[in-house]
Amino acid sequence: MCVLTAGIFFAYFLDTNFTNLHEFFCWEIRTASLRFVQIGEIRVIIFRWHYQKIESKKTCTFAPMDQKSFTYPKQEKLKSRTTIGLLFTEGKSVSKYPLRLVYIPAPEPQEGMLQMGISVSKKHFKRATDRNYFKRVLRETYRLNKHLLLDKLNKPYSIMFLYQTKDRLSYEDINTKTIQIFEKFLVQEGL
Repeated sequence: MCVLTAGIFFAYFLDTNFTNLHEFFCWEIRTASLRFVQIGEIRVIIFRWHYQKIESKKTCTFAPMDQKSFTYPKQEKLKSRTTIGLLFTEGKSVSKYPLRLVYIPAPEPQEGMLQMGISVSKKHFKRATDRNYFKRVLRETYRLNKHLLLDKLNKPYSIMFLYQTKDRLSYEDINTKTIQIFEKFLVQEGL
């Protein structure tokens, strides 16, 4: 029996050979984290995944679990209207085409070191589905690369992450640009 919900794949198997299971999943899924849990006679395998076509079984490997937190929790989301207003009136910016990072040291006390907001202009993408796609991509690239910032920050920042072009870049290009803009931000702030 298999259930697919909210980006986590739960697979329940009785006395399954895990080698065959690995070969089966490698065709459709590349995992980010993997856990085995024994509940009575049932072995439960829980892993976070993203869908990816893999050309051959020989190239398929499970990624090792990392100690870093690759999440985007609620307290990291920038929601304060006053902070967003300050970002666009007093904030500094860093650009790496087509991305722009507008930031200020956090004016209000906050739980974490970062608060991040994401924006895609209606001027460039008229359809909400297109804007939502690029917002999802920006959130994902931030989530996977935020450790570059968190490892070096010494004070909290509020940041707005903007996509500013009509060009439809691929996920890989946006991810590369995100890493470059984060490095440029650290250099500009002297961190």
